[in-house]
Amino acid sequence: MTRRVCGAYSEAACRRLYRGAPGGLCDDGCNRCFCTAHGLASTEMACLPYDHRDCLARHGEGLWDCEGGRCACTGCGVGFEI
Repeated sequence: MTRRVCGAYSEAACRRLYRGAPGGLCDDGCNRCFCTAHGLASTEMACLPYDHRDCLARHGEGLWDCEGGRCACTGCGVGFEI
């Protein structure tokens, strides 16, 4: 499981996605992801894969409240408002 970041990974960009926290919800909606200097670390629970169409069907095209912030469905995973 990973937290998808559109583009190259950096720990600083990862922390911005999680609003300065060391991690948060992964793009699968059930695992926890953690920003590290070498990439993302995550819990490894078996979860349903991310599906953009399913996300849009459940949440629509706008933002919704999640993980202490706002989320949106994107083509590369659930996006967090920065």
